[in-house]
Amino acid sequence: MKLVDELKSRHVRKTMAIYISSALTTAGVVKLFTEVYSLPAMVFNVVVVFLTCGVASALLFAWYHGTDGAQKFQKKEVLLHSLVLVLAIILSVRVPG
Repeated sequence: MKLVDELKSRHVRKTMAIYISSALTTAGVVKLFTEVYSLPAMVFNVVVVFLTCGVASALLFAWYHGTDGAQKFQKKEVLLHSLVLVLAIILSVRVPG
């Protein structure tokens, strides 16, 4: 139960709910624009890959900065965000479209 209490105190559930709702809205808008302006399907696919990988970054951000008060970025956090970015780039290159 200690993990659940820690997740509550860091507002992880609230942050993830905001991120997921924003990501779904973004995906809907991009889908609309790709259909209206006849953009390649790859644009939508790449956006979905980045939004999906962004879930990990949002989770990291909520964990490291969810408590009250000012927090500084730690080296480990920057490294983890960088790994998520590299993963998103690699996956977006491999997306068919």
